[in-house]
Amino acid sequence: MRLINKSIWNVLILSLVILFVDCLPVAASLPSGELYGYVREADQSTGIANAIVLISCGSLHRMTTTSSYGYYSIECLPSGLYNIMVYDDNGTPILGEQESKYVYSWSAWKCLYAEGGGISGTVMDSSSNPISGAQLTVLLQDRESMVYYATTDGNGEYMVPRLPSGDYIVSVRRSNFGLGVTDDITVATDQVTENQDFTLQAAGSITGTVETTTGQAVSGATVYAVPPGDKANVMFNLERTTTGANGTYTIDWLPTGTYIVVVIHSSYVSDSTTNISVVSGQTNSGNDFSLATQGGAITGTVKDGQTPIEGAIISCYCEGKSCALTETSADGTYSLGNLMAGTYTVFLNAPGYDLDNTTAVVTGTQTTSGVDFNP
Repeated sequence: MRLINKSIWNVLILSLVILFVDCLPVAASLPSGELYGYVREADQSTGIANAIVLISCGSLHRMTTTSSYGYYSIECLPSGLYNIMVYDDNGTPILGEQESKYVYSWSAWKCLYAEGGGISGTVMDSSSNPISGAQLTVLLQDRESMVYYATTDGNGEYMVPRLPSGDYIVSVRRSNFGLGVTDDITVATDQVTENQDFTLQAAGSITGTVETTTGQAVSGATVYAVPPGDKANVMFNLERTTTGANGTYTIDWLPTGTYIVVVIHSSYVSDSTTNISVVSGQTNSGNDFSLATQGGAITGTVKDGQTPIEGAIISCYCEGKSCALTETSADGTYSLGNLMAGTYTVFLNAPGYDLDNTTAVVTGTQTTSGVDFNP
């Protein structure tokens, strides 16, 4: 299931785009109320398949999709009054009015062990004070489309239940703190992996200005801070911002480390710089960019045998130069544009297939074609 907002530029990942599957914010205790029903056509005769059902109760939000006959069910819910909204698979509302239903929670343990194990722990600051309201993102490594979410309670504690067995990457973020990431948590069926604690440091920041090669301010450019190195950081520590009318930008909430800063604008050649150091509580300023208006491109096709693969995510990156991201069309073709000259790693992430990558050389403003994948 894709995000309702289909703009893939909302999430830039050089080797992976995380697809939203299920959102599970839970407290340290495990409620197990259930909300279920059917989404049908107005005449009640036909169920609507693949409808998106969103429910909310205070700060808790959950999402699911309907079955082939319109049925939906959302479990692990605390008692409360839930608002329900329904959308079609294009994100268009199909429920005339927002509805409300009351849910009663009863047996916590049924919820935890219904579909696997869990992860629990505490999030603290550098003085060992608990951090409430921290957002955790949990990714199953060998099924990279499976993402789960949780929020710390008033004691800084969290619990993520109903996890399939396997190895997980977990990130945690909170305003004014740098991101925390670990990529070595193992979950076993019917067990909770406890004491997965995080200590968050005060955040640092990166600032600068984005202009054209003629010195004109570039507004509306997206600027990303990506730490090099291990997979967990590349996937999760992706802070981003947008340049203002005068071309300036500030990226906050960065933990101590060394970053790649990437700038993307649809009308200009993308650019990046490496080895930008950030220290907790400090600002690294003067990280400026000058964007050209013409660049090269990489094109190709993604097929399974002779069958085109639509909706595969293709991205590319050349260190210290450009990066780009796109989806394959119905005929399996793709095009990555606005690229500086250089040697690029081109990544493939097609749901249901293994991740893959290859290299391509871009010369001047020319197009390098025939960079194909057959996973």
